[in-house]
Amino acid sequence: MIEALLFGQQGFFQQDICEPYFLRLKAIYLQLKVCFSLSTHPMPLYYFRMRPNNFPTIRLAQLAQ
Repeated sequence: MIEALLFGQQGFFQQDICEPYFLRLKAIYLQLKVCFSLSTHPMPLYYFRMRPNNFPTIRLAQLAQ
């Protein structure tokens, strides 16, 4: 749930991807969004001049774990 919340608040679920894990996280986030009346205010994420280990998506997943 925490991972779905972090990725959803960042605005990652606005894309249309048909992977089961993505769809499950998106469904969980939509339930949390309705339950807690959340609104999405994404901050810009930068991938330029970063090594893959430091990508913001990986760091958010590590924070959730």
